[in-house]
Amino acid sequence: MLDVTEAREFLRKERLEGRLEGRLEGRRALLGGYVRMCELRLKHALTDAERAGLEARIDTDGAERVGEAVLALDAAALAAWLVSA
Repeated sequence: MLDVTEAREFLRKERLEGRLEGRLEGRRALLGGYVRMCELRLKHALTDAERAGLEARIDTDGAERVGEAVLALDAAALAAWLVSA
């Protein structure tokens, strides 16, 4: 049988795992939306380099800035911006 301290530690670990899973799920959803927006703008499926650049841009510049760039840049500029990350 678990004592109170063990139960608290178990619950703390479960909460941390749940938060991590939630963050990963949110990141996947965010990335999926931006991938789709980029593909529509570029009129092709993202290359591995473009996808890696998109992920790097989200990490360094933030989701809001990436969204602004996807909407503001023309296709050629967006492609160059993605792979220059």
